[in-house]
Amino acid sequence: MRIWIVGPIAWDTVLYVNSIPKTGGFTHAKKHEERPGGQALNIATALANSGLEVGISGYVGNDEIGKDLLEVIADGKIEISNVKIFEFPTPHVVVLVDEVGERTMIGMENSHFGEIQVDVDLINPEDLVIWPIWRAGMKSDFLKIRGKGCKTIVGLGSLTEDISADIAIGSAWELPKDFTPEKFIGNFPRIIATNNENGSTEYNKNGILHQPAIPSQVVDTTGAGDAFVCGVIKAFVEGKTSKEALEIAATWSAKTVASTSSVPTTWN
Repeated sequence: MRIWIVGPIAWDTVLYVNSIPKTGGFTHAKKHEERPGGQALNIATALANSGLEVGISGYVGNDEIGKDLLEVIADGKIEISNVKIFEFPTPHVVVLVDEVGERTMIGMENSHFGEIQVDVDLINPEDLVIWPIWRAGMKSDFLKIRGKGCKTIVGLGSLTEDISADIAIGSAWELPKDFTPEKFIGNFPRIIATNNENGSTEYNKNGILHQPAIPSQVVDTTGAGDAFVCGVIKAFVEGKTSKEALEIAATWSAKTVASTSSVPTTWN
């Protein structure tokens, strides 16, 4: 089973500050870093480093940052790159990390994630394809890939779409306002919502399963959600139970917030 991650590839400018300044205020960064980011690249890199065969599908701009990101992908362990070059600037995000490790993100370019087109011919029926962020415009490729018989994992933004997937996962704030598990379980047998320090919850046909957050020395929360998604994917591929999946995901997330990186910490 190859793992395909479809979604954002970006460059992160990370500023570590004592506090986020209020309107009209000023602060100095204690340190700053430039590093690859974007949810698709973060997840694909971490899973590839864990020993899985991974492909990535997304876009970069026709600029120097885009070239740098393509080199990062080529030099890493990601097996297959299906990255389009758009005539737009490469996604660039400013990340402010305060003294307790909480991060605030500011996108510097318009998003074109919904315009990502997957080369469906590269996908095999036994592959697992993940859209960690769901945007309007992705449904057409999704249905073609699902029609091939592929397993699929999607972001919670897809719940209101007329589709079905093996898992829907994301932050609790992405759940529809009228969310009740019974309304969606038929199309999404496992729905997993994370809620920061309150842990995570899975809704499935057997009921509700809660996983507390695992205590950690928080340095930088960037990548915590991506690490959680990685844990769920890794467990799914290895045939783990829902309980085991949530434990693995929570552990990977806890390890990641204790490090300074946009990419989830290495599996080992």
